[in-house]
Amino acid sequence: MDRKICKECLKEKVLTDFYKHPQWVMWTLPRCKECIKKWRKSERERKMARINDLKRSKKPKRIKYQRERTIKYRQEHKNKYNAHKKVWNYLKNIKYKYNFECCICLTKNKIELHHEDYNKPNEIIPFCSLHHKWYHYWKNWIDLSKKIILPF
Repeated sequence: MDRKICKECLKEKVLTDFYKHPQWVMWTLPRCKECIKKWRKSERERKMARINDLKRSKKPKRIKYQRERTIKYRQEHKNKYNAHKKVWNYLKNIKYKYNFECCICLTKNKIELHHEDYNKPNEIIPFCSLHHKWYHYWKNWIDLSKKIILPF
Protein backbone atom coordinates (compact mmCIF):
# COMPACT_ATOMS: atom_id res chain seq x y z
CA MET A 1 0.00 0.00 0.00
CA ASP A 2 3.00 2.31 -0.44
CA ARG A 3 1.93 3.30 -3.90
CA LYS A 4 -0.94 5.32 -5.35
CA ILE A 5 -2.18 6.34 -8.83
CA CYS A 6 -2.29 10.05 -9.65
CA LYS A 7 -5.75 11.16 -10.87
CA GLU A 8 -4.24 13.54 -13.43
CA CYS A 9 -1.21 11.89 -15.04
CA LEU A 10 -2.52 8.36 -14.23
CA LYS A 11 0.93 7.15 -13.17
CA GLU A 12 1.50 4.95 -10.19
CA LYS A 13 3.80 6.70 -7.74
CA VAL A 14 5.17 6.35 -4.23
CA LEU A 15 3.16 8.03 -1.44
CA THR A 16 5.97 10.51 -0.82
CA ASP A 17 5.25 11.97 -4.31
CA PHE A 18 1.87 13.21 -3.00
CA TYR A 19 1.12 16.07 -0.62
CA LYS A 20 -0.40 15.04 2.69
CA HIS A 21 -3.93 16.06 3.57
CA PRO A 22 -6.06 14.65 6.43
CA GLN A 23 -9.39 14.70 4.55
CA TRP A 24 -8.33 12.46 1.65
CA VAL A 25 -7.94 8.72 1.27
CA MET A 26 -4.57 7.53 2.56
CA TRP A 27 -4.07 11.05 3.95
CA THR A 28 -2.75 12.33 0.60
CA LEU A 29 -4.18 14.47 -2.17
CA PRO A 30 -5.40 12.67 -5.32
CA ARG A 31 -2.90 14.45 -7.61
CA CYS A 32 0.87 14.09 -7.37
CA LYS A 33 3.19 16.99 -6.47
CA GLU A 34 4.33 17.45 -10.09
CA CYS A 35 0.77 17.76 -11.43
CA ILE A 36 -0.17 20.20 -8.69
CA LYS A 37 2.89 22.34 -9.49
CA LYS A 38 1.95 22.40 -13.19
CA TRP A 39 -1.62 23.39 -12.32
CA ARG A 40 -0.41 26.18 -9.99
CA LYS A 41 1.71 27.63 -12.80
CA SER A 42 -1.20 27.68 -15.25
CA GLU A 43 -2.72 30.95 -16.46
CA ARG A 44 -6.04 30.22 -14.80
CA GLU A 45 -4.39 29.75 -11.43
CA ARG A 46 -2.38 32.96 -11.78
CA LYS A 47 -5.59 34.82 -12.65
CA MET A 48 -7.32 33.39 -9.58
CA ALA A 49 -4.34 34.41 -7.42
CA ARG A 50 -4.64 38.00 -8.69
CA ILE A 51 -8.37 38.01 -7.92
CA ASN A 52 -7.72 36.67 -4.42
CA ASP A 53 -5.03 39.32 -3.87
CA LEU A 54 -7.55 42.02 -4.79
CA LYS A 55 -10.12 40.57 -2.40
CA ARG A 56 -7.53 40.38 0.38
CA SER A 57 -6.42 43.98 -0.20
CA LYS A 58 -9.99 45.22 0.43
CA LYS A 59 -10.42 43.56 3.81
CA PRO A 60 -10.54 45.99 6.77
CA LYS A 61 -7.67 44.22 8.55
CA ARG A 62 -5.44 44.57 5.48
CA ILE A 63 -6.43 48.22 4.94
CA LYS A 64 -5.55 48.98 8.57
CA TYR A 65 -2.20 47.20 8.20
CA GLN A 66 -1.36 49.13 5.00
CA ARG A 67 -2.27 52.45 6.66
CA GLU A 68 -0.02 51.66 9.64
CA ARG A 69 2.87 50.70 7.33
CA THR A 70 2.44 53.93 5.35
CA ILE A 71 2.50 56.06 8.49
CA LYS A 72 5.56 54.21 9.80
CA TYR A 73 7.39 54.61 6.46
CA ARG A 74 6.63 58.33 6.32
CA GLN A 75 7.93 58.81 9.85
CA GLU A 76 11.13 56.88 9.16
CA HIS A 77 11.81 58.68 5.84
CA LYS A 78 10.58 62.23 6.51
CA ASN A 79 13.02 63.97 4.13
CA LYS A 80 12.21 61.60 1.30
CA TYR A 81 8.45 61.84 1.81
CA ASN A 82 8.51 65.65 2.09
CA ALA A 83 10.64 66.00 -1.07
CA HIS A 84 8.28 63.80 -3.07
CA LYS A 85 5.25 65.61 -1.66
CA LYS A 86 6.63 69.06 -2.57
CA VAL A 87 7.38 68.03 -6.16
CA TRP A 88 4.01 66.30 -6.52
CA ASN A 89 2.09 69.30 -5.16
CA TYR A 90 4.03 71.70 -7.39
CA LEU A 91 3.36 69.64 -10.51
CA LYS A 92 -0.29 69.21 -9.54
CA ASN A 93 -0.73 72.96 -9.08
CA ILE A 94 0.76 73.84 -12.48
CA LYS A 95 -1.25 71.00 -14.06
CA TYR A 96 1.82 69.23 -15.47
CA LYS A 97 2.98 71.94 -17.86
CA TYR A 98 6.38 70.30 -17.89
CA ASN A 99 7.01 67.69 -20.55
CA PHE A 100 9.87 65.84 -18.94
CA GLU A 101 12.10 63.65 -21.05
CA CYS A 102 14.63 61.08 -19.92
CA CYS A 103 18.07 62.63 -19.50
CA ILE A 104 19.66 59.60 -21.20
CA CYS A 105 17.42 58.40 -24.04
CA LEU A 106 15.21 61.52 -24.40
CA THR A 107 11.92 59.60 -24.44
CA LYS A 108 8.85 61.14 -22.84
CA ASN A 109 6.98 58.06 -21.67
CA LYS A 110 7.05 56.51 -18.18
CA ILE A 111 9.10 59.33 -16.68
CA GLU A 112 10.24 59.04 -13.07
CA LEU A 113 11.72 61.99 -11.21
CA HIS A 114 14.86 61.23 -9.21
CA HIS A 115 16.21 63.20 -6.24
CA GLU A 116 19.97 63.20 -5.68
CA ASP A 117 19.57 64.90 -2.31
CA TYR A 118 16.27 64.94 -0.41
CA ASN A 119 17.34 68.11 1.41
CA LYS A 120 17.11 69.88 -1.98
CA PRO A 121 13.61 68.82 -3.07
CA ASN A 122 13.45 71.17 -6.07
CA GLU A 123 16.47 69.56 -7.80
CA ILE A 124 15.21 66.60 -9.81
CA ILE A 125 16.55 64.42 -12.59
CA PRO A 126 14.04 62.94 -15.06
CA PHE A 127 14.59 59.32 -16.08
CA CYS A 128 12.48 56.82 -17.96
CA SER A 129 11.70 53.83 -15.74
CA LEU A 130 14.41 51.69 -17.35
CA HIS A 131 17.20 54.22 -16.98
CA HIS A 132 16.11 55.07 -13.44
CA LYS A 133 16.74 51.45 -12.49
CA TRP A 134 20.04 51.53 -14.35
CA TYR A 135 21.06 54.68 -12.54
CA HIS A 136 20.68 53.01 -9.16
CA TYR A 137 22.98 50.20 -10.30
CA TRP A 138 25.62 52.25 -12.15
CA LYS A 139 25.57 55.71 -10.57
CA ASN A 140 29.16 56.59 -11.48
CA TRP A 141 28.78 55.83 -15.19
CA ILE A 142 25.84 58.11 -15.94
CA ASP A 143 26.24 61.79 -16.76
CA LEU A 144 23.65 63.94 -15.01
CA SER A 145 23.93 67.12 -17.04
CA LYS A 146 20.12 67.47 -17.38
CA LYS A 147 19.35 68.26 -13.76
CA ILE A 148 16.16 70.35 -13.49
CA ILE A 149 15.57 72.88 -10.73
CA LEU A 150 11.89 73.51 -10.09
CA PRO A 151 10.92 77.06 -9.04
CA PHE A 152 9.30 76.47 -5.66
